[in-house]
Amino acid sequence: MRLIPWLPLLAGSAMFGIYGTAPGTDLLGHAFGFLAGVAVGTLQPMCRKIFASKVAQIILTLLAAALIFLAWKAALANN
Repeated sequence: MRLIPWLPLLAGSAMFGIYGTAPGTDLLGHAFGFLAGVAVGTLQPMCRKIFASKVAQIILTLLAAALIFLAWKAALANN
């Protein structure tokens, strides 16, 4: 099917519409998070050999965990 490559983008758009625009949410934060996910998903096929490395997997895992921690820390600091 021709629609299958577009399903993640459509699902992400639907999730953004449902959860990212609820009253009291950070609309700009969710929008940029969505755009960052689209950028990473677009670049991923070009970097498959790099991502296959065990060292790269560990580094990327630690970076992702740190990014989530820092995002929540910043979000909670603004309350």
